[in-house]
Amino acid sequence: MSTSDDIVSSGLATNPIPPGGDATKGGDATSSGEDATAEGALSVEDAIAGGDAASSGEDSRLRPLWNLKEEDVALPSEIAGSLEKWKADPSAFLRGDCSQIPSSPIEHYDYARRAQISLASNKILWRFVTTTYYDIISMRSQSERYAITKEMVAFVVAVICESSSYERETVEKDVINWAKYGKRNRALANKLGGTACYFFYPDISDWV
Repeated sequence: MSTSDDIVSSGLATNPIPPGGDATKGGDATSSGEDATAEGALSVEDAIAGGDAASSGEDSRLRPLWNLKEEDVALPSEIAGSLEKWKADPSAFLRGDCSQIPSSPIEHYDYARRAQISLASNKILWRFVTTTYYDIISMRSQSERYAITKEMVAFVVAVICESSSYERETVEKDVINWAKYGKRNRALANKLGGTACYFFYPDISDWV
């Protein structure tokens, strides 16, 4: 056997081709490595695309913030009258319905729990209060089409202003808004069997 045959035989002995194997498998291994590299590149692209999708989702959630106008960012009118008092005595804001500001961790924990309960109970109480305004106005309404009429709003406003120092425009605006909110609550109560449902259902949106 020639020297070249020895080299070939030695090579085959070192790297034998298995039965049914292909001598071009080494080329396939190279190709496989290239495919893996390509897959790695796609994975990076997919990761970037995924990041873009997440960013897009976050942008959609934040979009309402970008639509805010300067006039939308303002002190709530409900607390405007208390602001000066709180500025003069900040502790009055922190005390709320409490007799004193919490001064220890346990007192602050109790305070936080009361605030949480108050938040939930006031939300429910507000449903009853606004329903009362709607019921008063609607029951005396002479219109078959509209439950909240200018005449009945004016009547309720006049009764309130007769014994108070509030400005008529402020009272009228409040009464109308409260009656409108109460109308939605009353409609749900009538559908669900009574005002006891006020304790259970979540917040209702303005479009309900």
